[in-house]
Amino acid sequence: MYDEQLFDVLAEMITELRDGHTNLVSPFNVSRYTFDFPSPENFNFRLLKDNYIGWDYNITGPLINEFIQREDKLIGYIYYGSFSSRVSTWHIDYVLGRFRDTNGIILDMRSNGGGSVTNIYTLGNRFADMERLIYTSAMQNGPGHQDFGDPAKVFMEPEGSVQYTKPVILLTNRGCFSATSFFSTAMKAFPHVVQVGDTTGGGLGAPSGFELPNGWSYRFSVSETLTPDGENFEDGVPPDITVWMDPENEAAGIDDILERAISEILGK
Repeated sequence: MYDEQLFDVLAEMITELRDGHTNLVSPFNVSRYTFDFPSPENFNFRLLKDNYIGWDYNITGPLINEFIQREDKLIGYIYYGSFSSRVSTWHIDYVLGRFRDTNGIILDMRSNGGGSVTNIYTLGNRFADMERLIYTSAMQNGPGHQDFGDPAKVFMEPEGSVQYTKPVILLTNRGCFSATSFFSTAMKAFPHVVQVGDTTGGGLGAPSGFELPNGWSYRFSVSETLTPDGENFEDGVPPDITVWMDPENEAAGIDDILERAISEILGK
């Protein structure tokens, strides 16, 4: 059997898990499970620049940040495009210091495909009002579908020199995966944070990797994450307020998801 044929057979086997964290990695190819969500992209960064934050926005490390003025309210806007991009405490101190006099912050994570779990806590604890249980995580310990060990409780608490506990609106779409779903789940524990937009793409199982005798590697999810109430959002973290971008409004330069976030901060 040729290497390519062996790869196809093994990839088909592992893809049966239907998990975005499932991959077979060889020198010549990487298998992956492909999602096909029926919802629209619900994100248009060009539109944001043209009609909301301008082209001269601040870039502080991986955090795009700018003010949005609406009526008598001043709103801070942050876009974080990938949890693979390291967020430092200095980055957050600067941005939250810049936004200290705002009436609320819009934290836009649409199309953030995930990355490092470390960044979840570095960023998330700045929006914590107190220590709260954010989720539980249990590792698989047997061959059965529900064979898991005792769940570990995971908490998030305020850290750093600056916390922001005014209204925070978290924007998500189906392009949010893995670490972004973990972050969205964590933020549900805090009463001043509201998730607006579409359900995330899921991916709440932590992956673990292994090596085959021929040197190829593979990985799949080995944990289960549940909310404090026992809900499983593996297939996606639902928003508190569901909003999709209307194609006609988008063509007219309107971001319906961002507009709803602004309305929430305005109290409308």
